[in-house]
Amino acid sequence: MDRANLSVSAGGATQANPLPRRRGRRAVFLTWVRKIHLYVGLWGAILGLLGAGAGLNYVGERFANPGNTVILPGYTTVDAMGYYRTKGFDVQLNVMNLFDRQYIVSGHGSSPNLNLPGAPRSVQLTLRYAF
Repeated sequence: MDRANLSVSAGGATQANPLPRRRGRRAVFLTWVRKIHLYVGLWGAILGLLGAGAGLNYVGERFANPGNTVILPGYTTVDAMGYYRTKGFDVQLNVMNLFDRQYIVSGHGSSPNLNLPGAPRSVQLTLRYAF
């Protein structure tokens, strides 16, 4: 293998000073902010002609409303790609959400009818020619 790359990025959110309970109401956490988000990607090239890669995207649970009464479930999606390159001509195939995972990107209020579903599996083919 000529070249291999690994990419890892992670993020999270915490509330350092929890708000006190007032008049029997509990404190709230930021709406739509995921507590954990992790992306891991690995890709490589062979002789500079062929390449392949995959990425894993994990998003943790998050609240869907300001009152923190609705929790959206966490999800994981997998992306994959492959390419072939020659002098002046490239072909690349990307597959997003490889396993066609159903997930919720965001939601509003307490009704499941107000949830925004994530994108289903999609395929992208790119052809490039340079002259």
